Amino acid sequence: MVINKDVEKDLLIAKYMLNIESNHIPWCIDNKEYGAVYPWSNERLECYFNYLNQEDKNALAITSSGDHVIYAALAGNKLIDACDINRFAKYYSALKIALLLTYDIKNFKKHFKTKKTRILKIPILNKIDLYEIKEFLTYDELYFWSNLIKRKHFINSSLYRYDGFFGTVIMPDYVRNEQLYQKFQRNLETCEITYYDMDLSQENIALPNKYDCIYLSNVLETFYQDIDRLNVINNCQNELNEDGKIITYRFNHCSDYFLRKYGVEDTIGSALILSNKKYIKTLGSKSNK
Repeated sequence: MVINKDVEKDLLIAKYMLNIESNHIPWCIDNKEYGAVYPWSNERLECYFNYLNQEDKNALAITSSGDHVIYAALAGNKLIDACDINRFAKYYSALKIALLLTYDIKNFKKHFKTKKTRILKIPILNKIDLYEIKEFLTYDELYFWSNLIKRKHFINSSLYRYDGFFGTVIMPDYVRNEQLYQKFQRNLETCEITYYDMDLSQENIALPNKYDCIYLSNVLETFYQDIDRLNVINNCQNELNEDGKIITYRFNHCSDYFLRKYGVEDTIGSALILSNKKYIKTLGSKSNK
């Protein structure tokens, strides 16, 4: 089978970043497109998904650690599109989900070891046997990982980033609750997940589907200019169904001033839920001034 050239490029850069069989810096590195991944979300995602009724609905989620995708499936979404500017995120998310689908909760947790740093302890993937999980990986995903790790070989910890984590990081509740874990496994049997490499801050992005809910994580707080935030909102709002919702996470509240200009519907902890109807009305009136 012919390997996608983008996968070859991703693999080349990953080998360089992980110091595996690479003696030169690839010319094609783009710091926006390639970076270390988060092993877990630091958001209380169960709060968002318990709030919304998403049974048999469509969702768009930021890929990141894969946890937003996993919780979208737990919430009952049948179609989940996952997007991220970081091209490595889709590989990590697919690997984590393959492990979840292959093993029971006890054996899933055996595939993690605790990484200790000066300020935190965090569980990271360890001792992955690709042969056992290959049923749940695409050919491109299997090719990518088989060229980075050996069977039962530790994944280099430089794959991960830890900003925003403090103290001991607790695995999310789907890994600590066997009933939730099994529900996720069942839901995945009837759930379609598709990954996209995408920068939502670009103007007039064509999203692949219409959505009932869009989970932005803290994307709005990664930009310094309101025009980038506005592009994200416009791109998402254009593809929301009539009663659709956007959930944005306020990690350090640096996007609060921007968000106050627009239709904030409800607050859950550090998350804001924004409705399609208010966005249509407010963005329309702003653009006409």
